[in-house]
Amino acid sequence: MENQKIHQAGFSLPEMLLTVAVMAVLITLMFPTFSKFIEESRNRTETATQQELRRALEAYAKDKNILPPDETQTSGTDPEWWEELVPYTNLAEEEIRTDVWNRPRIYRRTEPLTEQFRDTSFDTYYATIYSAGGDGLVAANSVNVGDTGVSPDVDDTGWWAEDSDPVEEYGEIEVTGDDQIVKFTDLKIKTENYFKTFDRLEKVVEALESYAAAKRNEALVANEAIRQSNLTISQAANQFVDLDTGLNDNDRYIDSTGTEFVSSTPGTTTEPVPYLNINDLVFYPPADHPSSGSPNTDSATYFPTVEAEANNFLSQSFGSHGSTSGLRKVLNRTDNDARRDSMIDLMRLLGLPDEYCCNALLRDEVDLEDIDTAEEVPFYYFSNPRPRTFGGGSLQCGTRPTTAPFLPPRVTVDFVDDSAGTSTQAPTCG
Repeated sequence: MENQKIHQAGFSLPEMLLTVAVMAVLITLMFPTFSKFIEESRNRTETATQQELRRALEAYAKDKNILPPDETQTSGTDPEWWEELVPYTNLAEEEIRTDVWNRPRIYRRTEPLTEQFRDTSFDTYYATIYSAGGDGLVAANSVNVGDTGVSPDVDDTGWWAEDSDPVEEYGEIEVTGDDQIVKFTDLKIKTENYFKTFDRLEKVVEALESYAAAKRNEALVANEAIRQSNLTISQAANQFVDLDTGLNDNDRYIDSTGTEFVSSTPGTTTEPVPYLNINDLVFYPPADHPSSGSPNTDSATYFPTVEAEANNFLSQSFGSHGSTSGLRKVLNRTDNDARRDSMIDLMRLLGLPDEYCCNALLRDEVDLEDIDTAEEVPFYYFSNPRPRTFGGGSLQCGTRPTTAPFLPPRVTVDFVDDSAGTSTQAPTCG
């Protein structure tokens, strides 16, 4: 068989050089487009990251009632702002601290600014997170603050946040070119917390009224049972012991003629039993005042069932939140922890959520390293408040009632001492 040789033709050297030259021309033509595509992709990534950081700031503000301080507001032992945001985002710590071009982001926050909303003032914060973009330079008039049109050095510790009117400057901040900035303020969150606090106060007052109405009805039923029993006081004291009808020394009663009198040794007398004068009783859970002596002493008579229930409630495993002396310590003005414990007990007694104990707008004042443990400031509760009067050019506190009529209970977000009352600011008169 004759062998046949197969010859395979290849590229010649001129052809290969021509091919390489064409490819080089194409790559050169395509490189600007490719580079632009890469940069646009980085810009989009940075924009998405900044929006994620904005959500992290919002989550932090809702949880802590504050915004992280910037580097000008912390000491060497305090966590940095990017460390504070780590638990509130899926971004790694380095992704928070540096932008996609691996340059540090610049974070600035105002000192607390007092805002007035309706009848309440509270602290708000404004903050920005800034990136100078791919070129790492502040674009001409990029960070335009005020009417000067001059771009400040964003690395300066003063920048916009320490201006004489930082809120106005915050509103005028704009960026151009490839610079990026995210702006955030917790003003909306604080406003929402105002309405949340207002709603809590309303719910607490409604629950107190429902509780008192129920206890007053119990007293009416007990009185009617006693009235129809035709028993002696001694017999009634034994038979109606579970009704807590108040057959005790020095309690006020009404006899068959409707005349009020104070009992004496009711458990031994054989006279027909009178019934408790419920019009002279307080049916709200009792709360002592933090100091003794006038005008703080509360000498009103509380319906015995209310007093007993408040004390017995705290002995139940589900009722105690750390209180050791019952609901009567809820008015502790200086110890937020003690008052919070007792207010939580009161909420549980009234069937309300624990968080209704406190002001959603305010947190305990703590150092930055302790901010994770800061809790909402508890309300003040006054079961038998004093009336407010006007005299001598200022609002003053009257005498606490010991008999009817009584004022409704007073639940407040703050405490104004008697001596601090003015013509425009009322003392609490608890």
